[in-house]
Amino acid sequence: MTPYIIAGLVTGGVYAISALGMVFIYRASKIFNFAQGAIGFFVAMVYYQLHAVQGWPIVPSAVLSILVIAPALGVFLWLVLFRHLTDASANVRLVAAIGLAVALPQATQLAFGADLIYDAPGLAPRPLGTFEVGGVNLNTDQLAVMAAAVFVAIVIPALLRFTGVGLELRASVDNRELASAAGINSPAVSAGSWAFGCALAGLAGVLLTPIAGLEPNHFTLLMIAGFAAAAVGGLWNLPLTFGGAIGIGLAEAISTKYAGTSGILSQGLRPSLPFFVLVAALLLQRRSSILSRVEPSATSARSGHIARRYPLVRGWVLPGVGVAAVAASAFVFSGDWLAALALGCGFAIVFLSFVPVTGDGGMITLAQASFVGIGAVTAAKLSAEHGVTPFVAVLCAGLFTGGVGLIVALPALRLSDIYLALATFSFGLFMDNLVFPMRSVSFDPSGLFGLTMPHLHLLGWNIDDNRSFVFAALGVFVILALLIRLMRRSTLGLNLTAVRWSQNAAATSGVPLVRTKLISFAFSAFLAGIGGAMIAGYNGRVDIGNYPVLVGLVWLAVMTIFGIASIAGALVAGIVFTFMPQLFAQYLPASWSQVPTILFGVGAIGLAKEPDGIVAQVSRNIAALRLKLRRRSTPPAVLVDRDAAVAGGTGSS
Repeated sequence: MTPYIIAGLVTGGVYAISALGMVFIYRASKIFNFAQGAIGFFVAMVYYQLHAVQGWPIVPSAVLSILVIAPALGVFLWLVLFRHLTDASANVRLVAAIGLAVALPQATQLAFGADLIYDAPGLAPRPLGTFEVGGVNLNTDQLAVMAAAVFVAIVIPALLRFTGVGLELRASVDNRELASAAGINSPAVSAGSWAFGCALAGLAGVLLTPIAGLEPNHFTLLMIAGFAAAAVGGLWNLPLTFGGAIGIGLAEAISTKYAGTSGILSQGLRPSLPFFVLVAALLLQRRSSILSRVEPSATSARSGHIARRYPLVRGWVLPGVGVAAVAASAFVFSGDWLAALALGCGFAIVFLSFVPVTGDGGMITLAQASFVGIGAVTAAKLSAEHGVTPFVAVLCAGLFTGGVGLIVALPALRLSDIYLALATFSFGLFMDNLVFPMRSVSFDPSGLFGLTMPHLHLLGWNIDDNRSFVFAALGVFVILALLIRLMRRSTLGLNLTAVRWSQNAAATSGVPLVRTKLISFAFSAFLAGIGGAMIAGYNGRVDIGNYPVLVGLVWLAVMTIFGIASIAGALVAGIVFTFMPQLFAQYLPASWSQVPTILFGVGAIGLAKEPDGIVAQVSRNIAALRLKLRRRSTPPAVLVDRDAAVAGGTGSS
């Protein structure tokens, strides 16, 4: 058992360093740094380039990467990005951090190369020395992790309790306005906290490198375990956070002793343990917890209400023009571009699933990729193995996925903002590691990985080519968009608006919070399931590896750019999501393949405070231009008469 305990203490130490950095940043700036793992990957890559590639010694490489570049990155992120979001809602800040998490790893690979590195050095000299402790051999890399974890666990509480910087930090956290009145520079304190938190992320990344290698997805576990540990401490309590991280590391290591190292259970259990810890921590948090305080959500008064300001026909103008343009494009494009257009129409349905839950309800869900995967698997199973007509299978897949969304929503009802996002993210992690790898889920009857999905057909119409799929997907998109429009005009739509603005006020007004959230989540999952089933019907095959939970972060970033509450934005997002990679693949070198994802992430950062997105902005600009041109073409006397009539009418009322 001792070797497993030692291994658990090592990995737990890395998790603890990363989680403490998260908590430190959150305490100072109220921003949950979803990009902690991405920052760790970037700093670890810089350290590798300096030490392993350029041949620098360990000490200067570590000092420059961990103590100079990482803090400088933290200050830069604070000054350029997060300083401007201090008064924004928790959801807006979270979306911006997710955009950073999407863009930074891809930018790192673009700068340093995308080759996977599995044998990267840590902070210990090579060759590694070994020491025997209790009959177990420890190498110097493991000792470095333990020493760093103990050092950080001692330094952070001492810094907060016994130094002037700690006093200023605590004062700024308690009341920023009073701290400023007392002469404390709160923005400088926050910038320093970001510098320190990013340094901890970099230290954790460098320490993790000898264990997991330099591959972005391996740093996902660091990020997720850090989330779970931070949730154990309520994003506030440092000792609980440290203890939670060590506990997760120990549980992961000990589980390998009893579950073995082969088989789905053993391979999926270890990365899923943070899921169980995270869910338990979320459900055990008191309503008075700092994370359960209700803040305004990511959407503004405009978002979700474009449809209500105009009659139904006018409200359909922008989506209608978009659908007509895409349909006409099916006769213009051919070959790979027509295939990208067809797949983009399928993804438009997927992006539409963000509208009711995040756009209209103001609730961030990070499990959309899992719902899409569930829909794809369900449709393939029903049609290929049970003989269900493909379009009926698509509908059944949507209904089944909606039921799963209903179940997922049940434990998340009491959560808001960050906790809700983490709960749905942890569900996606659970699906990735334990459910989707099961033979009964992702393998066909012959035992081969992947599922066969018959091509769609309806009333004798065989949808077996790109052009026909464009029309079929657009038809489904229009039907689902109509359902969203009808929902917005119903009592449920009004309830969602009230919930988005203030859950407390909505509850006081008699809005059924539980039912409203349940229906919103279920409807969103239903749409995602339909989208996954349609894409499966287009591809003719389901590879569940195409729907990891992390790809859902990219989808959220894309939808944020084009309007998280916009139906037309969902259509544009789907087309751009498939056209951008095709554009770069055809006209630019392969080394630029990361650029589309970088642009998606940066776009989400820039538009996090604008839920209407680019599409609505363009629409408003066009409307303003038309009004301006109309006023220019109207004789001045008519304008004066109109103004007088308006003034008179106002006075008489």
